[in-house]
Amino acid sequence: MSGSERPDPMRSAQQNMRPALPKRFFRQAGIAPHQDLFAVTLDGRTARTPGRALLAVASQPLAEALAAEWQALGEEIDPQRLPITRIVNAAIDGVASQMQAVAAEIITYAGTDLLCYRAGEPEELVRR
Repeated sequence: MSGSERPDPMRSAQQNMRPALPKRFFRQAGIAPHQDLFAVTLDGRTARTPGRALLAVASQPLAEALAAEWQALGEEIDPQRLPITRIVNAAIDGVASQMQAVAAEIITYAGTDLLCYRAGEPEELVRR
Protein backbone atom coordinates (compact mmCIF):
# COMPACT_ATOMS: atom_id res chain seq x y z
CA MET A 1 0.00 0.00 0.00
CA SER A 2 1.42 3.37 -0.95
CA GLY A 3 1.36 6.36 1.37
CA SER A 4 -1.62 7.93 -0.47
CA GLU A 5 -3.85 4.82 -0.16
CA ARG A 6 -5.98 4.47 2.93
CA PRO A 7 -7.27 1.17 4.25
CA ASP A 8 -10.91 0.47 3.41
CA PRO A 9 -12.72 0.51 6.77
CA MET A 10 -15.65 -1.54 5.39
CA ARG A 11 -13.36 -4.29 4.09
CA SER A 12 -11.43 -4.31 7.36
CA ALA A 13 -14.66 -4.63 9.37
CA GLN A 14 -15.91 -7.48 7.15
CA GLN A 15 -12.67 -9.41 7.53
CA ASN A 16 -12.71 -8.99 11.30
CA MET A 17 -16.32 -10.22 11.51
CA ARG A 18 -15.57 -13.60 9.90
CA PRO A 19 -15.51 -16.38 12.48
CA ALA A 20 -12.38 -18.47 12.69
CA LEU A 21 -12.83 -21.70 10.78
CA PRO A 22 -12.15 -24.98 12.56
CA LYS A 23 -8.94 -26.73 11.62
CA ARG A 24 -9.05 -29.94 9.64
CA PHE A 25 -8.82 -32.83 12.12
CA PHE A 26 -8.79 -35.83 9.77
CA ARG A 27 -6.51 -37.20 7.07
CA GLN A 28 -8.85 -39.36 5.00
CA ALA A 29 -12.52 -38.98 4.06
CA GLY A 30 -14.35 -42.03 2.77
CA ILE A 31 -17.63 -43.91 2.90
CA ALA A 32 -18.83 -47.03 4.65
CA PRO A 33 -22.08 -49.00 4.47
CA HIS A 34 -24.39 -48.38 7.41
CA GLN A 35 -27.65 -50.36 7.43
CA ASP A 36 -29.30 -49.43 4.10
CA LEU A 37 -27.26 -46.24 3.72
CA PHE A 38 -23.75 -45.08 2.87
CA ALA A 39 -22.16 -43.01 5.64
CA VAL A 40 -19.36 -40.49 5.23
CA THR A 41 -16.33 -41.39 7.31
CA LEU A 42 -13.46 -39.22 8.49
CA ASP A 43 -10.45 -41.34 9.41
CA GLY A 44 -12.80 -44.32 9.63
CA ARG A 45 -15.23 -42.67 12.07
CA THR A 46 -18.73 -41.81 10.89
CA ALA A 47 -19.34 -38.12 10.31
CA ARG A 48 -22.29 -36.30 11.85
CA THR A 49 -24.50 -33.42 10.77
CA PRO A 50 -24.64 -30.21 12.82
CA GLY A 51 -27.76 -31.71 14.45
CA ARG A 52 -25.67 -34.77 15.45
CA ALA A 53 -27.44 -37.12 13.03
CA LEU A 54 -25.46 -39.62 10.99
CA LEU A 55 -24.19 -38.06 7.74
CA ALA A 56 -25.45 -40.85 5.49
CA VAL A 57 -27.37 -41.10 2.24
CA ALA A 58 -29.06 -43.86 0.26
CA SER A 59 -27.01 -43.32 -2.91
CA GLN A 60 -23.43 -44.55 -3.09
CA PRO A 61 -22.45 -42.00 -5.80
CA LEU A 62 -23.84 -39.20 -3.62
CA ALA A 63 -21.91 -40.50 -0.62
CA GLU A 64 -18.76 -40.59 -2.74
CA ALA A 65 -19.37 -36.97 -3.81
CA LEU A 66 -19.76 -35.97 -0.14
CA ALA A 67 -16.53 -37.73 0.80
CA ALA A 68 -14.72 -36.07 -2.13
CA GLU A 69 -15.82 -32.64 -0.86
CA TRP A 70 -14.40 -33.40 2.57
CA GLN A 71 -11.20 -34.84 1.15
CA ALA A 72 -10.65 -31.74 -1.02
CA LEU A 73 -10.69 -29.39 1.99
CA GLY A 74 -7.48 -27.61 2.84
CA GLU A 75 -6.24 -26.91 6.36
CA GLU A 76 -9.59 -25.51 7.51
CA ILE A 77 -13.15 -26.81 7.40
CA ASP A 78 -14.82 -24.14 5.30
CA PRO A 79 -18.57 -24.79 4.90
CA GLN A 80 -18.54 -22.71 1.71
CA ARG A 81 -16.40 -25.45 0.13
CA LEU A 82 -18.94 -28.15 1.13
CA PRO A 83 -22.06 -27.29 -0.91
CA ILE A 84 -23.36 -30.86 -1.27
CA THR A 85 -22.77 -31.51 2.43
CA ARG A 86 -24.72 -28.36 3.34
CA ILE A 87 -27.70 -29.50 1.25
CA VAL A 88 -27.61 -33.02 2.72
CA ASN A 89 -27.27 -31.61 6.26
CA ALA A 90 -30.36 -29.44 5.66
CA ALA A 91 -32.29 -32.44 4.35
CA ILE A 92 -31.30 -34.67 7.26
CA ASP A 93 -31.57 -32.14 10.09
CA GLY A 94 -34.36 -29.92 8.78
CA VAL A 95 -36.56 -32.03 6.53
CA ALA A 96 -36.38 -35.70 7.49
CA SER A 97 -37.87 -35.11 10.93
CA GLN A 98 -40.67 -32.89 9.55
CA MET A 99 -41.68 -34.61 6.33
CA GLN A 100 -45.41 -33.85 6.55
CA ALA A 101 -44.89 -30.15 7.31
CA VAL A 102 -42.37 -29.80 4.48
CA ALA A 103 -44.67 -31.64 2.05
CA ALA A 104 -47.53 -29.31 2.99
CA GLU A 105 -45.29 -26.29 2.39
CA ILE A 106 -44.27 -27.63 -1.03
CA ILE A 107 -47.91 -28.18 -1.96
CA THR A 108 -48.76 -24.63 -0.90
CA TYR A 109 -45.89 -23.29 -3.00
CA ALA A 110 -46.79 -25.44 -6.00
CA GLY A 111 -50.23 -23.82 -6.04
CA THR A 112 -48.57 -20.47 -6.79
CA ASP A 113 -45.99 -21.76 -9.29
CA LEU A 114 -46.45 -20.05 -12.63
CA LEU A 115 -45.27 -23.17 -14.45
CA CYS A 116 -48.34 -25.03 -13.22
CA TYR A 117 -51.21 -23.19 -14.82
CA ARG A 118 -53.69 -23.82 -17.62
CA ALA A 119 -53.72 -21.47 -20.56
CA GLY A 120 -56.50 -20.84 -23.05
CA GLU A 121 -54.17 -19.00 -25.40
CA PRO A 122 -51.84 -18.62 -27.25
CA GLU A 123 -52.48 -21.85 -29.14
CA GLU A 124 -48.82 -23.00 -29.02
CA LEU A 125 -48.79 -22.73 -25.21
CA VAL A 126 -52.10 -24.61 -24.97
CA ARG A 127 -50.59 -27.48 -27.01
CA ARG A 128 -47.60 -27.67 -24.67
